[in-house]
Order: sequence, then C-alpha cells, then structure tokens
Amino acid sequence: MMSKAFGFLLLFVCSSSLIGQELSSLSLDEVTVYGSRVSEGEVGVNSISIDSLILAQSQGESFAELLRKIGAGQIRSYGVSGLSTASFRGTNGSQTSVLWNGVTLNSTLNGSADISQIPVSGSDQIKIQNGGASSLYGSGAIGGTIQIDSRPTFIDQSEIGVTKEVGSF
Repeated sequence: MMSKAFGFLLLFVCSSSLIGQELSSLSLDEVTVYGSRVSEGEVGVNSISIDSLILAQSQGESFAELLRKIGAGQIRSYGVSGLSTASFRGTNGSQTSVLWNGVTLNSTLNGSADISQIPVSGSDQIKIQNGGASSLYGSGAIGGTIQIDSRPTFIDQSEIGVTKEVGSF
C-alpha cells in the first residue's frame, strides 16, 4: 500500500513539473546571421585578388597558365594534357583547395584539383589565399585556397560570344 501511495505521489510531482515547464516556454523569432569567414584585415591572412584586366587578357587560358603567369604559388604540370596542380607554402596539390562559388572542385579520389582543365573564361573574380587562414574553407586546405566566383546574370536576352586563339602545335 505504501508503494502505491509513493508511486501516485511521484507521478503527481513529475506531472506538475512538466506542466510548469510548458507554461514557461517562449517562442522566439528566427535570426539570420550573415558574415564572411575571413576578413581582409586579420593577421596572417595573405590573399591575392586577380585584376579584371588580367582576367580579360587571359580568357583563352587555363588556370594553370594564369597562375604561372602571375607567379602565385608553385604549379606542377605533368606533361602536355597531363595533370596540373597548385601548391602553396611547400605543401602539395592535395592540400590546396579549389573552390568554385563555394563548392570544392578537388577530386574525392586523390584530393587534388586539375587546374589545367578549368578555363579562365568562366570566372568573374579569382581570389588566391595562402596561409593558415585558408583552412577555414576545408580541413584539407592547409596550404591555400583558390576561390573562383562567377556571378550569374538573370537578364532575359540572347547573347553569343566568340573567341579565337592562334598557336603552333
């Protein structure tokens, strides 16, 4: 009999505490926070933004040729039409992250991105960041990141662009 009374008392105490919690809860509005991962003025941040004039002059080139031209990092090419990787600060190509509009282009198999297959003509802004702060863009990006941004235009018009190149092969 004593255990039944104790059980009812315990049930009453638990249910009254749950009712009290229900009445004291509040509903809050949604909060959205916007911000950049890294600000330009932080200590240890070393970033290079490629000028739009250089981008306009390099429309027929790949990223390997562009980075070799401006002297950003070490570009390793493995023959004609072979793999080209970028590395910064003595790291290898798998420790450099290549991002296109925030999406990583690195291979899931070997961890590096073939920058000879990425055309410069598809980008509006290129930012190269080397140093420890580049690891904010992924756990494997301890050497640096190459950030490629292309801004979409939503204008209802038809446009055709033509480019030409001449070379001796």
